[in-house]
Amino acid sequence: MTADGAFVMIRSVIAVFGKVPEPGVVKTRLAAVVGNEWAAVLYHAFLLDAIDQYKRLEVDVRVYLAPAKTGLPDLPADSVFRQTGPDLGSRMHNAVDHCLSDGFGRVVVVGTDHPGLPTHYLQRALDVLSEPGTACLGPAEDGGYYLIGLNAPAPHVFLGMQYSHAEVFVETVARVRSSRLKLATLPSWYDVDEFADLLRLREDIRSGRAAGDRTKEAIAQLFRRRPDLLPADSVAT
Repeated sequence: MTADGAFVMIRSVIAVFGKVPEPGVVKTRLAAVVGNEWAAVLYHAFLLDAIDQYKRLEVDVRVYLAPAKTGLPDLPADSVFRQTGPDLGSRMHNAVDHCLSDGFGRVVVVGTDHPGLPTHYLQRALDVLSEPGTACLGPAEDGGYYLIGLNAPAPHVFLGMQYSHAEVFVETVARVRSSRLKLATLPSWYDVDEFADLLRLREDIRSGRAAGDRTKEAIAQLFRRRPDLLPADSVAT
């Protein structure tokens, strides 16, 4: 609300962080079991389903992709950009700064490794970011985080941060608090990085939990063609 009592619309954006779905580049731990081609097929499905899911929140959806030799793919997002910066922390900082500089008042950075992530988690992040000086974190079960939301620049949260270890969430919480931002925390969720995670996702889908149609079909196709990958007590569907 402005000084004269008028309401101002806060523009919101979801910044999807990912990679170009190239075989041998994406989901390398999963590829150790299913192969590079299938890992890329699955990752592409995760990416497209994530974009579709986030667009249903009626916010802008930007995709920031790690550089690839093949260039940027055509994706159904509002815009697609290359990630810029020498490491993950600087790349996320630059993406947040880019969105804020373009006039967005709420920026939610989210990855593509967690198909089935409930949409209301993202809506909750957007809601809490309506309060100035607030950050939001969604912890991942592996000790990282699947989502970070900000409504103001916070370079200290990202720059010089080491990632890909079990204390990323804890260290990020400490950085947020030292930046004097109010912190809201979402429920935890899991990433699909290992083959065991893919089996868990498959069981979640079989139990009726949400996942995008492309992801469901890609998983079904994989196990129809490679039933040898299924546990002995499991039946392919």
